[in-house]
Amino acid sequence: MIFAAVNLVLIKRHGRDVDIWVMNAFGMGLGAALLLALSALVESRIPVAWSGANVLAIVYLALVGSVAAFLAYYHLAKKMEATSLSLITLIFPIVAVALGRAFLHESLPTSARFGIAAVLLGAAIAGAPRRSR
Repeated sequence: MIFAAVNLVLIKRHGRDVDIWVMNAFGMGLGAALLLALSALVESRIPVAWSGANVLAIVYLALVGSVAAFLAYYHLAKKMEATSLSLITLIFPIVAVALGRAFLHESLPTSARFGIAAVLLGAAIAGAPRRSR
C-alpha cells in the first residue's frame, strides 16, 4: 500500500503532462524486467506444462488485468482526487470473488458476504461528500 500511495502522489504531482501510454509502458516494462530477473534467481527449474488455456489466461491477465487496468487508473488519476481514486483498490477483491463465483462456481460463505458488505460500506462512507461545519 505504501508504494501505491507514493505512486499516486507522484502521478498527481508530476504526471499531469505525461501521456498515460508512456507511463504505462515505462512501469510495465520496468516491472516485467525486474520480475523476470527475480524469477531467474529464485524460481525452481520445474518444466511448465503449456496449454492453450494457460497461454490464453496469461495473455488475458497481461492485456486486460494489467495494461487496460493501469491505463484506466492513470487516466482517472489525472481526473479524480487521490483519496477517492485510492478507494478503487478496495473493489478489486470483490470483483475477483464475483468472477470466481460466476465462472468457476466457487462458493460464497457467509463470512465472505459480510466482508464484502463491510468493504462496500466502508468505501461508501469514505467516498461520501463531506458536510461543511
